[in-house]
Amino acid sequence: MTTTNILVDPVMPGTGHDGLDAMIAGAQAQFPGHRFVLAGAPDAHNDRVRFTWHLQPEAGGDVVAVGYDYARVAPDDRLAEVTGFLEMGPPAA
Repeated sequence: MTTTNILVDPVMPGTGHDGLDAMIAGAQAQFPGHRFVLAGAPDAHNDRVRFTWHLQPEAGGDVVAVGYDYARVAPDDRLAEVTGFLEMGPPAA
């Protein structure tokens, strides 16, 4: 199985380090002054992991986006593939 880093989400795909870097740079440009925060501990079994993150202002304030990501871990323990799902605004209560 390949260990090429692949990220697929609703906004755009990214492949390899350059593609992932471009995706992160695009998010940072779109949301200056914000940061991604892991929401709780990742859940993992075998070579799969899932985790939730929030995009929030660095200075505090309301969450502007929530992401639910599912990943495959490569034999070298790095993320090989990530499939992301995105919600705008805070999570539903």
